Amino acid sequence: MLLSATKDVRDATMKGAIEEAVQENQNIIDIPVAVDGTWQKRGYSSMNGALTVTNKKKHGPVCKKNFDGYSGRMEVDGALSIFQRSVQRYDVRYTKYLGDGDSKAFDNIVKNQVYGDNCTITKLEGVGHAMKWMGSRLRRFKAKMRGQKLSDGKALCGKNRLTEASIDQLQTYYGLAI
Repeated sequence: MLLSATKDVRDATMKGAIEEAVQENQNIIDIPVAVDGTWQKRGYSSMNGALTVTNKKKHGPVCKKNFDGYSGRMEVDGALSIFQRSVQRYDVRYTKYLGDGDSKAFDNIVKNQVYGDNCTITKLEGVGHAMKWMGSRLRRFKAKMRGQKLSDGKALCGKNRLTEASIDQLQTYYGLAI
C-alpha cells in the first residue's frame, strides 16, 4: 500500500515537472535535461549510487534501489532506461543532454537511437567541465615541457611564466569567457 502511494506521488510529481518544462519550452516536447550519476565512494567498488535526470532546479529526496550491477554501468544503463521511457510515460523527448565529461551514457543513448533515426540528441557541456579540461590540458602541457626552453631561451614555467596560480586564473577567465 505504501509502495503504491509512493509511486502515485512520484508519477504525479514527474508529470507536473514535465508539463512545466514543456510549457517553459514553448510547448515543444523536445526538452533539455541534465544527467549525472553519483556514488557513495569513489571508484567502481561502490554498492550505493544514484542517477538523476533533471529538468528542474528543485527535486525531492525520495529514492529506492532499482539497479543491480557494478557502479560503472549504473549511469550508462540508468540513463538509457530513463530516456527510453520518456515518450511512453511523459510524451517528451530528451534531446539536449547536459552531462559531465564522461560520455559513456550519452554514447549509449545515441547508439541505441532511443527516439529513432530522425531525432538527434545533442550533448551539452557544462562550463565547469570545460574549465577543468582547460586546466588539465595546461597542466599536462606544463609537465611535458619541463626542462625544455622556449624560443626566448626561457623555460615555460617559473616566475612570470606558467605557474599553478596562473593556470587557475586562466581556468577562471576561460569559464567567464564561455
